[in-house]
Amino acid sequence: MIGERKVSVLVGITIIFTLHVVAVYWWYRNDDILYPLAMLPPKVIPPFWHAIFIIMVNDTMVRQAAMVFKCLLLMYYKNGRGRNYRKQVQSFFTALKALSRTEVHYGSYATSEQVIAAGDLCAICQEKMHSPILLRCKHIFCEDCVSEWFERERTCPLCRALVKPADLRSFGDGSTSLFFQLF
Repeated sequence: MIGERKVSVLVGITIIFTLHVVAVYWWYRNDDILYPLAMLPPKVIPPFWHAIFIIMVNDTMVRQAAMVFKCLLLMYYKNGRGRNYRKQVQSFFTALKALSRTEVHYGSYATSEQVIAAGDLCAICQEKMHSPILLRCKHIFCEDCVSEWFERERTCPLCRALVKPADLRSFGDGSTSLFFQLF
C-alpha cells in the first residue's frame, strides 16, 4: 500500500478486517473473551493455556482493529483533506512561532546606548532598569513596570501619549474576567 493507494482496496481491507474482528468475537461470545479486553475480571478463572489463548486472540483482534483505523485514516487523506502535508507542516511551525513569540506590542527593546542616553533609572520604580522598553514616544521604562502600567492605562506614564491600542487586551491583572459572571 506504499505506492498508489486505491480507495476500493482500502474499503475492501477495512470491510474484511471489520468482519473478521466481529466474527471472532461472535464465535467466542460464550468464552468470556471480551472481559479481559475491557480489563474486567472473568466470571471464572480460566486454565493457563486458555488464558494464553484469550490473550493471543485479543492481541490479534486489537491489531486488526488498529489496521481498520489506519485504513480509515488512509482513505481520509486519500480523499484530499490531508494531501498538502507541506502546508500542514508550515502551519504547525507558524503556530509554534506565534505561541512562542515574545514581542512587545507597545514598543521595542531599548539598546544599551539608548538606556545610557536616557539615564539608567526607571521613572516608574526609580531603580536600575531591567529589560528596558523603548515606547513609541521615545521614553524608556522597565518592562515589568510598563507592562503593569499598561494593564490599567493606554498612555505613556510621562507624556500621556497614546501607546497601547484599544483593541489590545491582556486580561493580566484580573480586573476583567474572561468567564461569565453568574452573580
